[in-house]
Amino acid sequence: MPKEEAKDDGKRGVVTEIPIPTKISDNGIDEHVGICKKINELKRLLGREFDMKAIGVAKKILGMEIKRDRKAGKLWLSQKRYIHKVLEKFSMLDAKAVSTPLASHFVLSAKQCISTDAEMEEMVKVPYANTVGCLMYAMICTRPDISQTVSVIAKYMTNLGKEHWNAIK
Repeated sequence: MPKEEAKDDGKRGVVTEIPIPTKISDNGIDEHVGICKKINELKRLLGREFDMKAIGVAKKILGMEIKRDRKAGKLWLSQKRYIHKVLEKFSMLDAKAVSTPLASHFVLSAKQCISTDAEMEEMVKVPYANTVGCLMYAMICTRPDISQTVSVIAKYMTNLGKEHWNAIK
């Protein structure tokens, strides 16, 4: 079995790598006990560096809701509340839901970018970059299905037009 390794990462002290035991018995008890021991050791090591307390099973982390089915061994992460807050923040609660993240009729290009001072004045008030950032967070955490769309709209963060903003909405 591999040994536990401790390394100085040069930033915040010691990083400990704890291998998960690979011994499996007929009923899985040995594996479970081994994993629990390693988890407790990790908690002890983290407790040396940080103020920690046990508060029970995690229900939320980084704004993501955690749902479990322990019997089936499944875990779900949801950002439903986060997405609702984003829609509320950018006054998009009434936005029309679509089945595809970027409908085919939305063709975005540099030709649609701001070309007049009047357009510039209007678009400077639009929270385009903030909205793209919120979408990126959702994409990274729970929504990989919107990665193509976010990639397309992110191209226009510094020079956008009304069509780009409409594509987000």
